[in-house]
Amino acid sequence: MNDKNLIKGYILAFCGYLLWGILPIYWHNLNSISSIEVLMYRIISSVLTLVIYVYASKNVQFILYLKDKAIRSKLLFTAFLLAVNWAFFLYAVSSNHVLQASLGYYINPLLSVLLGVIFLKEKLGRAKIIAISLAAIGVVYMTLSLDEFPYITIMLAISFGLYGFMKKQLHLDSYNSLLVETAFLSIVATIYAIYTFITGTTTIISLSSLEIILILFSGVVTCLPLILFNEGAKRIPLSSLGFLQYLAPTLMLLIGVLLYGEAFTSTHIISFAFIWTGYFIYIFSVILSIRKASKL
Repeated sequence: MNDKNLIKGYILAFCGYLLWGILPIYWHNLNSISSIEVLMYRIISSVLTLVIYVYASKNVQFILYLKDKAIRSKLLFTAFLLAVNWAFFLYAVSSNHVLQASLGYYINPLLSVLLGVIFLKEKLGRAKIIAISLAAIGVVYMTLSLDEFPYITIMLAISFGLYGFMKKQLHLDSYNSLLVETAFLSIVATIYAIYTFITGTTTIISLSSLEIILILFSGVVTCLPLILFNEGAKRIPLSSLGFLQYLAPTLMLLIGVLLYGEAFTSTHIISFAFIWTGYFIYIFSVILSIRKASKL
């Protein structure tokens, strides 16, 4: 791989994680709308965005996915996991729990490793066992120390961890499979949107011009980071991708504390310290494995 293509990969992946990291600011500007209603319009907008993208790229594999009963059934389940993840993330932003969201995405990679052990019978080295154990200690410590159970953290980590795990097993085109998932969800979203109009409970007619624009482009900001990430991931090493992955939750943490004034207590410091230590041990073990493999 030439240096120019490698640099392009780093830029694309960095921009993808950067957008994911600052998205709480985008969704925070829609706090006057219920999280459920924002989720419904986000789904509908995402479907429209993905339809335009897949047809522009002349890659319409989603038709084959819809025709295959086995794939269709699995994508229906991953669609549910995606909806759960989006719903809890939007709720975290609207309820000033961005720190919990950040923590959920910090522990997600280590949860993915654990899922591989449980379901694929993968073996863990000593370093990875220590890494997962430290992350678990961090979550348990926060759970026992705070006044409220970190359900947002747990739900975000589990839903996204299971979602990523299942998508990796399916080996499908990311954009076309996401289109099928959001298409499934859009059925419920459209019914809900119609219901709110009929019952007069919709808030979209009372929104400001800025809020309407944010709603209309919610699909773009949902899909664009994924597109950037996938294009970047094709060009850079796995270890580099692992380091960049923590840009997003770190930005979320900073936004929650510095921009929205969420309390970053000693409990948070201790919990994050355990998780960060576990993460760096994990990444270090991955780098060593890659170096050993390259020498063979």
